Amino acid sequence: MTPLPALTFLFGHACWLVCLALGVRQLFVRPRWYGLVTIGIGVLQFLAVPLAMWLVMRAQGIEWGS
Repeated sequence: MTPLPALTFLFGHACWLVCLALGVRQLFVRPRWYGLVTIGIGVLQFLAVPLAMWLVMRAQGIEWGS
């Protein structure tokens, strides 16, 4: 695997935790809708990685457990 997809996977898979932590912090420090938006972005990042893996595997004809 080349370094760019590996780094993309690493940052895409781990950065949702940062968004979640900062969103929760924003809710407690300043209760504004920015915290909910940040948490929403974290959730979207969390869901994007498995979706991308599923789409790539499906395009290659690979199934889970094979």
